[in-house]
Amino acid sequence: MSLTESERHQLIEWFRQQMGPERGELMMKAIVPVGWGDIATNRDLRDLEGRLNGEMRVLALELRSEMTELRAEMHIGMANLRTDFANGMRMQTFAILGGGSVLAALAQLIG
Repeated sequence: MSLTESERHQLIEWFRQQMGPERGELMMKAIVPVGWGDIATNRDLRDLEGRLNGEMRVLALELRSEMTELRAEMHIGMANLRTDFANGMRMQTFAILGGGSVLAALAQLIG
């Protein structure tokens, strides 16, 4: 059973009157302000710690897996980018050479 705030104030006043202000305060500090069912035990905390550690291990494994997938995607993307860049440079080189050849042929015809 837990006390209401009003009941707590009434109880502290009674302890102060019966035992004196200092002992009354000390007694109220010793009384749990919530029900015992709301208090976590050391075992509760150890169990919670175990569950949280297990969840964190699972999340860490998932994160590592996703990072590995991301690295693989980045390697593929970079390889594709290099291929596209090389193809573009090749096409520009042929265009420049072809344009130069056309200009040279035109210059011979005109000149």
